[in-house]
Amino acid sequence: MKKGPENIPELVAGGATYTDSDFTTPDALFWDGYETTTIEDAFDAGIADGTYTWDRWTSQSTTASNKLFYDTTNLYLDPNQGGAGTCYFIAAIGAAGEWPDMITDMFVSGTKDSAIGLYGIQFYIRGKPWVVTVDDKLLYKSNSLHYAYASDNGSMWPPILEKAWAKVKGTYGQTNGGFVVSGLRSLTGAPTFTYTLSSYGLTTAETFSLLEAANTADYPMGAGTGAG
Repeated sequence: MKKGPENIPELVAGGATYTDSDFTTPDALFWDGYETTTIEDAFDAGIADGTYTWDRWTSQSTTASNKLFYDTTNLYLDPNQGGAGTCYFIAAIGAAGEWPDMITDMFVSGTKDSAIGLYGIQFYIRGKPWVVTVDDKLLYKSNSLHYAYASDNGSMWPPILEKAWAKVKGTYGQTNGGFVVSGLRSLTGAPTFTYTLSSYGLTTAETFSLLEAANTADYPMGAGTGAG
């Protein structure tokens, strides 16, 4: 997995617009042969005819006035899933967003808009801190964000964070499907645990008791359903 440059302060000081050469189209979408030919062909054709475009969010008319963070409170309200199968990751960043520092501390390049379009984001990969660097180019379909959407107040941290996660996984296609605990573990580096209700045979009262205990302990929590 390619992390990107580690000399973030030097690059920012240099002032040159940053382009992530390690995570570019079309490889950022799907690896050859990963998805069905129909899906790959649809994206290829859409990019060729201009339906899909990779643009810096600061230059796209629908997001040009947005900011990375409009505020750093109530971040759990910000994530909105788009066209990628990242419901588990969106749920994880929403759960972590109840404690805003969990999200803002990930942005080692700072919480202000980057003048050069560079964002350094710290994950925990195999339990170790790992800074992944991405640029601010996102996939648009007919001038609207195709993957994670901007928040209702215009904050762009969720799509930038999702892009960094796609880089961790290899492509956006590789992010499709997962578990909330995988996202939380990668965001925080903390141990996680899961209760599968159908396997444990828990009653409603027992389930609520577990949730109440986790809430009292200030644990980020998420929930999911079966695939489909």
